[in-house]
Amino acid sequence: MENFKEQLVTKGKDPSDTKKRLLVTAAGVVVASAVVFLSMNFLNNILVGLVLAAVILWGTYYILSGFYTEYEYIFTNGEMDIDKIMGQRKRKRLITAEIKSATAFGKAVDAPDSNRTVVDVSDRSCDDNYFMDFRHKDLGETRLIFSPNEDMLELIKRYIPRTAQRS
Repeated sequence: MENFKEQLVTKGKDPSDTKKRLLVTAAGVVVASAVVFLSMNFLNNILVGLVLAAVILWGTYYILSGFYTEYEYIFTNGEMDIDKIMGQRKRKRLITAEIKSATAFGKAVDAPDSNRTVVDVSDRSCDDNYFMDFRHKDLGETRLIFSPNEDMLELIKRYIPRTAQRS
């Protein structure tokens, strides 16, 4: 029997993202305004300035839409692939976790401290986040922090080894 489940999780906002969005927006507006002002005063052609300003504002929008990040969890027969989707236009495989190789699993708030590489693909709300410790072939000892829904959680629990510590 094949076990397959997909889940899409939107990354929550953090203060640094808000600051970056504000800076990009302010820079786009200032540069577009300067281009219109300079084209009116030095070229005596407002049409060129408006076209360039429109291009600059479109570029600002394009950059801002790239801040919108989603994570897709793809569970297939005991293996979980996690992709990062940026701006709904670009996808990148972040990590593949073999659930059967987990050494610890539980709620993220109950996770013990460790010297592992942390891969945080959660929605940034601390309430429903889980952690899973495992050995990754490239990253070594790894801690995955993620936000599974109930269906995904049930599938994962079926494959977690009995020897894994549970919190």
